[in-house]
Amino acid sequence: MKSLQPRLPVVLLLAVALFLFSCHRGLTGSGNETDDDTGHPITDDDQSNADDDAAKPYNVIEHTDLGGAWDCQLSAACVDDYYSFLTFAAPWAEPISDGALIHQIGAIEDGLVQPFTDPLPAEELRTAIATALNISFLLDGINQRLLEVTVIGEWETDQYVEKHLLFTDPFVGTFEGIYLTPKGEGPFPAVIAIHGHRARASLYRDFWHGRDYPSHGLAILMLTMRVMAIDYNEHFVSRALLLNGFALMGLRVYEALLGFKYLNYRPEIAHDRIGLIGHSGGSSTSNLTVRLEPGFAAYVSDLQIDYSEWGNLWEPYHCETIPKVFPYHLLINDFTTSSVPVKTVPYNYTNGMKEIFDFFDLWLKP
Repeated sequence: MKSLQPRLPVVLLLAVALFLFSCHRGLTGSGNETDDDTGHPITDDDQSNADDDAAKPYNVIEHTDLGGAWDCQLSAACVDDYYSFLTFAAPWAEPISDGALIHQIGAIEDGLVQPFTDPLPAEELRTAIATALNISFLLDGINQRLLEVTVIGEWETDQYVEKHLLFTDPFVGTFEGIYLTPKGEGPFPAVIAIHGHRARASLYRDFWHGRDYPSHGLAILMLTMRVMAIDYNEHFVSRALLLNGFALMGLRVYEALLGFKYLNYRPEIAHDRIGLIGHSGGSSTSNLTVRLEPGFAAYVSDLQIDYSEWGNLWEPYHCETIPKVFPYHLLINDFTTSSVPVKTVPYNYTNGMKEIFDFFDLWLKP
């Protein structure tokens, strides 16, 4: 953990950086439609289908636009949807001042905030995490809220079918996924993979063994997390969200759960056999995700943190800077209390993939 002393220079650094940054960027929206009266996202502009959409167990609409493209060429710099989120989610905001935020972090660094040690029942811990992240309003009705999925690329190999997907949600905008399914008859067990910092879905596919899952009879959905590069983009988005009572990692958790929703919608997937795996910051995210969604059948983590990350010169605030989650970190990281089977592995999967595939074979296959 990093010290806040001396704090005044850090505050001055943040103020100067914020001034310089605001001089060359505008907080533009992502183009999502809003209700003129409430500012809330419009989830379906076809009122004639509203009742049908509400009746669907998983409200997903799929399109195919082969050759289409995501307008986010550099995922680490795709900030606009998150600033738009602040407008859409304004009714649930809990604004605080810069000084109050720094005081929260300082209290943790000074040892004035003691983490909870007595276990909580699973539902109480779930409620505590959702409240600390301020995403209860996103979780409520997540399956009924419209999720649009566009297939912009599709390829086949001897072992699998690969699809490049764009997910569009009314609150968090558009993000990408890469989806591999084995050849042959389903339904297949599946795994959602969340990469770490300075990566994206394609890098997870190529360097963290994503291509190997279909040969083990597993589908895999790899999601790209935006604004995840340990840089000023991540700092400024994290700061803006924290000052409004939200957290960047809370939105990453929500995006992972949208992936879970999509796999539950897909007919080729065995819906009771969906696993989750994280790497680095993806594990930090997924350690929370698995506490919020007991429907996962298995989970692999390669990192546990205390959610008080702070102080990097290039990123004073981080997606792992969540003062309200810090008190629960010992409970979150005590996987013996998880209702989902969890395997912890060395960082970066340095023991190799055999133990991971053996674990998924145990819990995801009949």
